[in-house]
Amino acid sequence: MSNEVGGRSDKSGNIYENDILADKLIELLLERTASIEVEPLGDEGVGVEFVVTQTNGGREYYQCKSSNGTASYWRPCDLQTRSIFAPAKKHIQSMEGNTYHFVSPLPYNELDSLCERARTAEDLDTFVSNQLTNPALRDWWDKCKKYFGENDKATFRLLRQCYFELIPNSIEMTRRREQLLSLIFFEEKKDYSAEMLLILKNIINEKKF
Repeated sequence: MSNEVGGRSDKSGNIYENDILADKLIELLLERTASIEVEPLGDEGVGVEFVVTQTNGGREYYQCKSSNGTASYWRPCDLQTRSIFAPAKKHIQSMEGNTYHFVSPLPYNELDSLCERARTAEDLDTFVSNQLTNPALRDWWDKCKKYFGENDKATFRLLRQCYFELIPNSIEMTRRREQLLSLIFFEEKKDYSAEMLLILKNIINEKKF
């Protein structure tokens, strides 16, 4: 899954980012969200590619990475090297209801599970005693406390607002986008939804939205 260093890697990363942005634009067209800001200026844009505002006013901050050098998964030190933790903390703490979303086709070796366990735990004590059930989860927990620079309680709250999402760059995902577009633009013409997806991606590439 890794990409070559340099221009080809950058191009692949841009394509992946645009695919994820296309997903969010389709959700906006379906009126599932309120707005999208691409490459927001100032503090809002630190460490993120775009921000989605939900209909309830909550803001989702998105960072997309298609590769991790030559590695096939994410380690704590990899995310720290790419300055993921500090912007995530800042955006989450800037307003109640904010969430941070890191999206990649590479697995996280339990970080995504750690965040989900934090969200489903009744409280911190239950989380620590019942959810940190293997060495990988405990290692991520210790590293998150270190990299967020927070105590147990604050780190637990941050993890509940973090989403480390594994979204593959695949034909199946392209078909899913086309199916969603077919809900918006009904047309009997064959491959019409594929054409609409191509138009949407061209709009994204030219930043005409």
